[in-house]
Amino acid sequence: MIVGCFLFQLSFVINWRYTKKFPAVAVFYMTICSLATTIGFLVQFFPGARENILCRKDGTSRKAEPT
Repeated sequence: MIVGCFLFQLSFVINWRYTKKFPAVAVFYMTICSLATTIGFLVQFFPGARENILCRKDGTSRKAEPT
């Protein structure tokens, strides 16, 4: 998924002058959002990242914390 999004973005940037029309730009921004969402999902699988996301510094899990 990430490789596909990256290749699409790269091909769009190469042809930016010619593909700067509404449908192509909308697909470009949707692909950027999809890429950001996929990266955000995959962050939890990096070594040690899940503990930083789900646990406090003392190792207890976070539950219903106010924002």
